Amino acid sequence: MTAAETVTPAAVSPSGWMTPQEVSDLTGISVDRLKQMRYLRKGMPFYKPTGAKGKTVLYDRAEVEAFIRTTVVKPLAAA
Repeated sequence: MTAAETVTPAAVSPSGWMTPQEVSDLTGISVDRLKQMRYLRKGMPFYKPTGAKGKTVLYDRAEVEAFIRTTVVKPLAAA
């Protein structure tokens, strides 16, 4: 079963905002790795509605999906 198959629409916030756990469930990237990516300012954009020192982190679902689309691996052409 893939990560995408384990997430049901009801498991994702209807507002379009996603928690790190929801992003992890969708992408298969661990919550700890997402935290590292935020620290390094790599990967997908994130939001801190409680301010720079706040603990609340949210991701915009459309931006997460756009990030996923940038990770496409194309098959090699037949020889």
